[in-house]
Amino acid sequence: MNNENVIVDELAAGLDQFGYDFDPYGYMDEVSSREEGFAQIKGELLKGNFSGYRDYLQEVVEEEGEFAPEAADLLDLMDRYEKQGKISVQQKQSILDRIDEISKNKPAPEKGKLISSKEEVR
Repeated sequence: MNNENVIVDELAAGLDQFGYDFDPYGYMDEVSSREEGFAQIKGELLKGNFSGYRDYLQEVVEEEGEFAPEAADLLDLMDRYEKQGKISVQQKQSILDRIDEISKNKPAPEKGKLISSKEEVR
């Protein structure tokens, strides 16, 4: 789980497996199948609902039991997943500056000189 680009399926699968391993009876009370559990978790993650999972994992870490290291790894994975889509203000400004520079250097098409792709083929 050291890859920088974390995909939602990897995170959902890890959370699903952890929930099943940590409390199999509680897990099966919540969902009727492992596939349903995975789909439910993935759906929540795609909506950006992380707080319940984060709180659950943090409680396990604080208990310092046998599942604490795995919970800590999942928290780290969740952090990396959440952060990978975010860029800094400096990165955003650099991208916007580059777009502006390219658009200024691109010659504008002359009015009336635009040719549709259908006409170009003829």
